[in-house]
Amino acid sequence: MRRFLAVLWHSKSDPLIASAALRLGRGECLDVICHSSSALLMAQDIEAFALNTQALSGAIVGDLYYRHGPGKAFDGSPADVERLTPICRDGTLAKLCWGSFLLLREHAAGEMIEAYHAPFSSLPVYYVHTREALILSPDARLLASLAEEPVGINWHSVATQLAFDDFAFRNTCLTGIRELRGGEVLEWQQNTAPAARFIWDPWQHASQDFWIEDEASALELLEREINRCTSTRFHGLATPLLDLSGGLDSSILAAMVSSSKIDVRAVNMFAEATEGDERKYAGSVAEHLGITLTQAEPSAEHVDVRRCASPSLPRPHARSFVQEIDRLTLAAAPDAKAFINGGGGDAVFCHLQSSGPAVDVLLSKRGIGGFLRTVDDVASAAHVSFWVGLRKAIAKSVRRHEKVWLRADPAFLTPDSLLSPSDNELPWPPPHKDARPGKLEHVRGIYSSCFNMHGFARSGDLKAVYPMLSQPLIEACLRIPTWMWLRQGHDRYLARKIAAKWLPAHVAWRQSKGGLGQLQRDVYRLNKDAIREMLLDGALRKSALLDRAAIEAQLAPESDLTSKQFARLLRIADFEAWAQHWT
Repeated sequence: MRRFLAVLWHSKSDPLIASAALRLGRGECLDVICHSSSALLMAQDIEAFALNTQALSGAIVGDLYYRHGPGKAFDGSPADVERLTPICRDGTLAKLCWGSFLLLREHAAGEMIEAYHAPFSSLPVYYVHTREALILSPDARLLASLAEEPVGINWHSVATQLAFDDFAFRNTCLTGIRELRGGEVLEWQQNTAPAARFIWDPWQHASQDFWIEDEASALELLEREINRCTSTRFHGLATPLLDLSGGLDSSILAAMVSSSKIDVRAVNMFAEATEGDERKYAGSVAEHLGITLTQAEPSAEHVDVRRCASPSLPRPHARSFVQEIDRLTLAAAPDAKAFINGGGGDAVFCHLQSSGPAVDVLLSKRGIGGFLRTVDDVASAAHVSFWVGLRKAIAKSVRRHEKVWLRADPAFLTPDSLLSPSDNELPWPPPHKDARPGKLEHVRGIYSSCFNMHGFARSGDLKAVYPMLSQPLIEACLRIPTWMWLRQGHDRYLARKIAAKWLPAHVAWRQSKGGLGQLQRDVYRLNKDAIREMLLDGALRKSALLDRAAIEAQLAPESDLTSKQFARLLRIADFEAWAQHWT
């Protein structure tokens, strides 16, 4: 089980909770990494190192890479401690390094304790604050065991999560447990409450002042960052497993891992004779690159909708149908220590499916000709007429663009439960005043992808590697104008152009989109009675969050569910399974 437990306190105090945490950690088979006068860090199956010198006291958990150099920046050696100490002390670590890590440090003669979580880290970090200490872990069960007050379900947060189900907000769905989001630093001064603030800002890179408007330069930067980020992430992985759907993003990763000479095994999930049958694409990629490929067909019979696959998380990330994906993936490579997934690629490569790029052209004053050409590109990619694209672009151009637009999903919820998150709950800092609507959507999509990083239960046992969600690659893509990602009916055009060098043409330029909708439909059909019982008589209904009449109507034997409706009911059942675990 990949996890850690960190307890921090001001060195002038002597908290009893440190002893309790030590006993708890040992009982959970966690190894002691450091135990000093101000910190206790324990970990299991995850890289964690102490940073204890005369100049700095602290620790690093996870993978840390230098921004302008190959390979890892830290392996716990004295030489690496000496190199990292100055940039940890002066606060420039966030600019000079990236990765999937948590930095813990004490400074100002013990008056200040800090925890910094890297942007787009696949390592979740949650925390509780007691009178004596700050406690951090990816495991909510450990935090609940050490919290001063009993931890229960925060139904206000559950309602918000149900309405906006693809973002992780600061408050989790458990009382007293908060999330330290990627790009945030948590500061705790003695005799005060901890305060979190963002020190990484996506809007700085998305600003028009930093746009790369020359296609050749954009292609050069994009290819360089794809190569650099993937080779860095793949370095040192032993027999990883690659989720190879046959789509653009996973196929790019297949090409990159193949060139790295790592002994990788790929697995492709398919649903025969449906949109989820992508065997010809995945097989073509594997054959082209010389990668061993296992193809497996998930069965809904192995899915238990009443079971929460990731109960240790303080919000319902896991989806029931992923149980079967996890099972087949682990069976394909039982000796694997890591899995590589292309999650986030669509969003990072700016697959918007909106009129945002055309509006960006218009507001950037690139001329009416450029605007009309982009409208045509948007319409072609969305398979609508030019006139529909023009109408939508004009309508969007006259709206105000001061914040990221969020739309609640009200399906099956009571009107009183539809709560909007406050601005300080959102997982990104406020947009800059010059942010363009297309870039607002670009950033929103990237953060939405981050939510899904924690949707696989196998990430508790295997190291999860999401190369597309690498900070330098994201920063590069944010600098590329949204309209440059569309051309001749192709979304993610620049990424496709680069991929065409490495992959068969029919893969690089494919326009079809796969998915596992059939698996979800089968799970729903086999578990309809169980879902009805869960939602009509469960914890969510008793907390007045669900519209009983709407659910009864949609779960009636004669009901005809659209794909969105049955997927929504399955998702609400995921929430109920999670809630049952915590009640």
